[in-house]
Parts: sequence; C-alpha cells; structure tokens
Amino acid sequence: MTIIDNAFQLILFAERNYLVHDPELKSLKWMVDDVNSLREKIDSIENSLKNPHKVKRGDSHWKISYNYLTKQAGLEKEQARDLLRRTALVDNIIPGFFTFNLYYDDVFLTTLTLGEAKISPTTVRLMENKKEINQV
Repeated sequence: MTIIDNAFQLILFAERNYLVHDPELKSLKWMVDDVNSLREKIDSIENSLKNPHKVKRGDSHWKISYNYLTKQAGLEKEQARDLLRRTALVDNIIPGFFTFNLYYDDVFLTTLTLGEAKISPTTVRLMENKKEINQV
C-alpha cells in the first residue's frame, strides 16, 4: 500500500467518525482525489502503449502512423495526413523495429525502438549520416 493509499484510508476513517471538520483534512482528501484521478489517466495512457507495432518488410513509419491514427485513434484521413505532416518520422526503418504510437488530447506521439531487430534505429541513423559524409 502506498503513502497515498494510507492517507486515503485515514481520511475515510476520519469521515466515518465525524472528524472532517478539520480544513487541512478536507484539503488532503481533495489532493488524494486529484492524485487518484491522475493515476487513472496515466493507467489509460500506459494501456494504450502496451502493444507496439512490429515493423514488417514494406512498412514505413508514415504508413504505420497513418493506420494507427485512422483505424485506432479514429481520425479522419485528412486530419491524420495533416498531423503527420507536422510529425518527425524516420525514413529508413527495418523489420523487427517496434513502433509505439499514442494520440491523446490532440497530440500525436510516435517512436521507434530496437524491438526484435539486429540494429537499433539510432545505429541506422548514424550509418546513414556516415554514408552521407563519405559521399561529400
């Protein structure tokens, strides 16, 4: 049990025993209610991140993000395209990468991780930069 849970139990005990006349106790109850509300929002966000998309051959970061926005987040096609025009997407992704997407409160977040690939997205980017430098 966390400190917040203990505080909440104490407040419930005080309410049951008619000890709620103390303004500080009432204030503490409101804070605990706020924390519990935030905890519910965080749980909701975390649950939406639990299932990453595993990149397959032929996938693109744009296509994965677009499908997420239109099919899972329920955005209209044009709204999804608009949002993606303002989002930093990775050009070269390889099979096995995991992509996590989140659309919440009119904000779209997307990221790539190593997942099951042999090299990380950062390594791919560094290899591309090195290739560009060598071509100059």
